[in-house]
Amino acid sequence: MVEKERIPALLILSGPTGSGKSALAEHIARRYDVPIISADSRQIYRYFNIGTAKPSPEVQAQIDYEMIDILEPHERFSAGKFAVRAAHLIEHTHVHKPVVIIAGGTGFYIKALMNGLADIPEITPEINHKWNHSLKIKGFQFIQKELVRMDPNFPIRGDIHNPHRVLRAIKVADQTGRSIFDYTPQPLLKNPHDSGYFQIDHDRKELYDRINHRVDDMMGKGLVEEVRSLLPYQDCPAMRSVGYQELLPYFDNQVGLDEATDKIKQHSRNYAKRQLTWLRNQTSWTKINSNDIGILQDWVESHL
Repeated sequence: MVEKERIPALLILSGPTGSGKSALAEHIARRYDVPIISADSRQIYRYFNIGTAKPSPEVQAQIDYEMIDILEPHERFSAGKFAVRAAHLIEHTHVHKPVVIIAGGTGFYIKALMNGLADIPEITPEINHKWNHSLKIKGFQFIQKELVRMDPNFPIRGDIHNPHRVLRAIKVADQTGRSIFDYTPQPLLKNPHDSGYFQIDHDRKELYDRINHRVDDMMGKGLVEEVRSLLPYQDCPAMRSVGYQELLPYFDNQVGLDEATDKIKQHSRNYAKRQLTWLRNQTSWTKINSNDIGILQDWVESHL
């Protein structure tokens, strides 16, 4: 009798930057010999290591880590491309595993994978140029006001303070005459995967202390030297990451190192705040702290 092929369960672990999600995911991956798919929009880039808190080569040698170092710094990526690749990994590459971990703080990557992708028409070069130019010349507030005029429901359903989302939505509205929310996502995962959603939650002060300490640790590990070595890529998408863009003025002698370091901490805290806003809207997620390893182990063992 042929044994029926198993469908991997999905352990989804997210949280703001500096919350400790990678350490938890790696512990589970080692203990149960299961893979991790990194849902991190910056760890995908080669050479950008310290500032993205990328798992070390030693850790990657121990764990089957996916979606790390898959792009050159000049290449562009998207939630859609992530979702397509991740779905293939889950349902083809790792289909024999009882559990696949999806760990990372890039919420729209996770959402695209789990909720599917909307069949939005490709934006024409003319529309792209029009709104990119408007953003550069007239500023983000102008784009926000125009989007509210063209799509009054966007502030209710979308993040009106997220430049990437707002720019994307106004391009869709201009080209199609429809709201971006009129397009229904189509699932990418074809099988019914049992999924557990866990969010690492910290007191705000504790989280900010962790972030500040993490930045100091990165500086001690050689972040300045890493950014110096990556200056040839300063116009590439990868360099827009927090921890890299703040050091560019330092190399141009515009700010001191202490000021640049403070900016990294500030922008990291701002990024964490945006991540927390996204996570607050995920009502089905179970909140845990970074010491709740037992909760995750129990969940995994129930799926072995």
